[in-house]
Amino acid sequence: MISPAISISKKPDSQTIRNGDTANWTITVTNTGDSTLTDVHVDDAQAPGCARTAAEIAPDRAAPQQHLCTGRQRLLRLLARRRQRQLHQHGGSAPARDETDQDVTAEDSADVRVINPHVTILKTPDQQTIVSGQTASFTIQVINDGDSTLTNVVVTDALAPGCARTSADIPGLASMPARTG
Repeated sequence: MISPAISISKKPDSQTIRNGDTANWTITVTNTGDSTLTDVHVDDAQAPGCARTAAEIAPDRAAPQQHLCTGRQRLLRLLARRRQRQLHQHGGSAPARDETDQDVTAEDSADVRVINPHVTILKTPDQQTIVSGQTASFTIQVINDGDSTLTNVVVTDALAPGCARTSADIPGLASMPARTG
């Protein structure tokens, strides 16, 4: 009697990515049973570009029969572009066939938080009109209106280089939590 089994492990390189960036994954498929598996492939409904056929993950691409022997594993480097705002769970599956031509499968998922950092700068003059030669004064407001904490914010003004500020000048620029509500 045989006990076929397969496992899949899907791990992101980073738990957090920026909107529009690419999430990189490492998928490990392992034959954890006691029989040779054939037609091992990887499917991922949420990232179809990450699917791999048996020929693409086989140890010997020239071999006519693609096998994953007992205790053997294959590492795959995959990537998928995500553009949504919330936490995403990407599922991957590794279907295969055992020596008796029965299906064997495993699934795994991994969470990646997709963030949308954004900062708004509001520059407001203290007066709308000044006499030539007088100094114009402005209030600059920095607002973190994204969904993630910003750190080491630097404020610069090309028209007033002496007004540049860092967290050494304004401690609140060191860490600016996202606004809620």
